[in-house]
Amino acid sequence: MDSLYEDIFQHQFKTLFNVIKTIIGRNTIFTTDENCDLGDKEAANNSNLIFDIIGTDYKFLKAANNEYMYWVEVYIIKIIENMLERKGISFVECCYHDDNEPYSILYHTGEKTIEAYFLFDIMFNESGYTDYDKLAFVLKERSKGKEIDEINVYIFRDRISTDTIAWLFENELEGANKKFISITTLRNFFLSLFAEKDYLTFEAYAKEFIIKCNCIISYKTVITPTANTMTAFRNKKQIMLRTVNYKAIADKGDLADLSSDEFIIVNKNYIDECRYTALSSSNDFAESFISAEWLYDVYSNSMGELE
Repeated sequence: MDSLYEDIFQHQFKTLFNVIKTIIGRNTIFTTDENCDLGDKEAANNSNLIFDIIGTDYKFLKAANNEYMYWVEVYIIKIIENMLERKGISFVECCYHDDNEPYSILYHTGEKTIEAYFLFDIMFNESGYTDYDKLAFVLKERSKGKEIDEINVYIFRDRISTDTIAWLFENELEGANKKFISITTLRNFFLSLFAEKDYLTFEAYAKEFIIKCNCIISYKTVITPTANTMTAFRNKKQIMLRTVNYKAIADKGDLADLSSDEFIIVNKNYIDECRYTALSSSNDFAESFISAEWLYDVYSNSMGELE
């Protein structure tokens, strides 16, 4: 792609990945007895919430995700600053709430002074992130005394669709605020100051970074069926149990040492008298069987064959 900024992308994404590895390593999901005191582990897994249904691991993962989003914002700003320096565009870092890391940058282009925010996303009621119905006021207040012509908020999305809070926020801006503040994608920032090939190179490194993160986090959710889905699944397993070629299994010797006469008797009792339906009923053993079949089907379909 021959981007003039490829070495910047390579260095900053490598450094960011090393930071993210330490965040993932603190998650209890990936903690083993070898590197965690048993008492600490038990304490971490015990919630003091009476009605806790999501579990401590999920909370740790959510907290890690919030920290992950913060550091992604930090390093994207580092990338942007490195690119601006190389292109010879002057800028000033803006830090708020006594943070050590810049939250936005102030730069000049043509006759305009622009403050640019680089946000993972615009979220509703997330600790440490912008609440969409307060964002316009907060940004306007922060710009006082800086003689800013525009505030541009760049979010890390491919596009801003109608189901996002960013779209809702942008459409709720009124009057002067609508002209003063804009919400758009990170790609548009690149295209406003750099070449498209620079963004494509950046995007390639970002995708590689995401793949590497996915490889080390290895976190999977389990699909939980609804009542209707489970009824249909039980029916499906009943059909499977009725139509399995038990004779072929018996001929392979996988049904113990049943003689031909014994197999006929067992098969008649099991199939003709519908005793196979017990495996999809509501008794404890049946629940265990159906649960195992559900997990097997979910994971074998998504991850390949399982034993």
